[in-house]
Amino acid sequence: MSQNRYSAIKKIRKEEFRKIEKRLMALESKSRHLQEKIEGLKDALLQSELPKEGEIGHLQSGADLRAIRRRHIDELINELKQLRKELENEKSAYQEANIEYEKIAYLYQELEKKKQIAKSKEEAKLLDEIAVILHSQVKEKIE
Repeated sequence: MSQNRYSAIKKIRKEEFRKIEKRLMALESKSRHLQEKIEGLKDALLQSELPKEGEIGHLQSGADLRAIRRRHIDELINELKQLRKELENEKSAYQEANIEYEKIAYLYQELEKKKQIAKSKEEAKLLDEIAVILHSQVKEKIE
């Protein structure tokens, strides 16, 4: 298609939309990875058992290890919550960018249609003029 006054804006909006789309995909990927990591750590915590007997230091280190794992899981859960907030913000930005791009794309298309209609009318006018000229020349030859 040809260039019109919306071409540059359309290109910029498309680039902005693509950047947001890439960030959104990266955040979604990071969120899935973090969720899988949390699930794996939870499974490992559930599968780990405290020793039933043994030295106090050994029993205490097992309990400490479980507490460390729980804190790590809690930290990851908080990180995931924060990531989900970012994800929601990015989704909103994505929707807004998409709407803005679609508006400009529509205006671009409408202007192209108007140009095409004007071009068709101009061509029809030229063809009419040619027909009139040819008709007058044929008429002069007949007379």
